[in-house]
Amino acid sequence: SSGINAEWPLRPGFPESSIVSQAPDEIISLGAATHAGMLSKFPNLSAKSEVEGNGTVGIPLTPSNIEVRVGDVVTQAVAKNTPLPYKTDIELPEGNVIVIEADGKCIAKAEVAGSDDKSKVSLHFEILEDCSIEAIIKDSFTNERTAVHIPPPKGA
Repeated sequence: SSGINAEWPLRPGFPESSIVSQAPDEIISLGAATHAGMLSKFPNLSAKSEVEGNGTVGIPLTPSNIEVRVGDVVTQAVAKNTPLPYKTDIELPEGNVIVIEADGKCIAKAEVAGSDDKSKVSLHFEILEDCSIEAIIKDSFTNERTAVHIPPPKGA
């Protein structure tokens, strides 16, 4: 067969890969199938997205790092440029004031009943495609829940 040998420049970087020895058109097809599989994880994407002029589809991403602060302890909830929608659960350290921050700036604050040795406070955190945030703070001992809604930032 004629054409470009894609194997020799790629082999040193991917010594364990069986894909590198395939023909370039097979590699491109595999990449397209993998990308389509990623896009299928976002069921609402097709209604909210348009094909760009270069044939790509834009995926909404988080515009900043989102952290949760309890006292002096800061836990990253979502890294900047994470594809949306995104959900995570975070176990929180002891404390009764919970601050949600975007790039170090407070975007929401909630107070919960004082925690004790029996309490385990967790945060269910969800960022939607429009960058709005839904958070539920739950004390597993008292089963008390505090809901927090953060609207999308302007221009998102």
